[in-house]
Amino acid sequence: MDVAPDGRMASVEASAVQARVSEALATSRAHAAAAAAGEVTGTGRADSAVRCGHAHELKPWHPGVHAAALHMLNTPRGAGPRWHCQEATRLELLAARSTRRAAHSPCAAWHTDLAPPEAHLSQAVARAVRDTPRHGKSAQRPATQVADVVGRWGGPERAAFCASACLLAQVWPSILAELSVLVRQVGVVDGSRIAGFTDFTTHGAVFVNRRRMVRHGKGVPAVVRYAEALVRGGTHTRCNAAQVTAPFLRDERDRPWTHTPPRPDSRPSAALFRQLVALVRSRELYARVLSAAPAPPMVRGAAEQAIGERYLLLDGQARRAAAGLLPLRGALTEHGVRVLTQVEKTLASYVTAAVPE
Repeated sequence: MDVAPDGRMASVEASAVQARVSEALATSRAHAAAAAAGEVTGTGRADSAVRCGHAHELKPWHPGVHAAALHMLNTPRGAGPRWHCQEATRLELLAARSTRRAAHSPCAAWHTDLAPPEAHLSQAVARAVRDTPRHGKSAQRPATQVADVVGRWGGPERAAFCASACLLAQVWPSILAELSVLVRQVGVVDGSRIAGFTDFTTHGAVFVNRRRMVRHGKGVPAVVRYAEALVRGGTHTRCNAAQVTAPFLRDERDRPWTHTPPRPDSRPSAALFRQLVALVRSRELYARVLSAAPAPPMVRGAAEQAIGERYLLLDGQARRAAAGLLPLRGALTEHGVRVLTQVEKTLASYVTAAVPE
């Protein structure tokens, strides 16, 4: 991958991920067929009750199917025949509903699935809450008081999504083209701890907190902050897809964990690399919003200054993240070195109009 968005290359990388999902599904189907024929050790006979009624056409691009495939890969004996048939039916319906929702999306700029609460999405939020460190006042709050869950889309959230997609179409069409390839579901998160995230288990899903969609008052307009959240989530998704076939580091298992701006906790070195690319792209979004001609209607007065200040904050975070990777440069693959070099060239440019007077 490159720092610059590329929908065509993103499609190639996504296909590599989908091929692995299809391979895991095929392995599970073979196990189920063998078990139904009585060929699995301990069965002794065929069990016609577990035969699937028809051949399932599972969609490897769907986040729920991806999550199920990872579960199969992490189960040494594979899924049993009865589970396989029931799960295949569920996943087939899940993907079909997702496809219909995306096709009927009223947002012309970006047709994707604005997903309701579904099991694989709820499980992803639960993992994110579990893995998010507590700091300050939140560390003193009982866990039962923190309720981060997948919410439902309402009219304001749908309007916010479409406004942000239209903004991306105006100021950065290539990033929107890449997002359209990679992001299959967008989920709403309700709660106090999770602002937004992606989860490789549910690859292709991006989660954004409801507050970021409809927040009002001073500061960066909600439409811009939401666009930033979509760019960040899509960039993490792109990095995850790219490193399936071309990792950024030679062997991450031997690398120490490191600080990843803007988060206060330490994470694996590969996470710092993904975060760096996401920060640089977010910085680029604000630069484009500020320099767009004609200027987007939300860029005026105090909002313009807030957008400029956000650009400076992201610029500083990206530079700190890049500095944090310098000790690891020798551990980067050729792919990683190329992307880091592109990052350094991008950071060498500066949007002077973004500096508040």
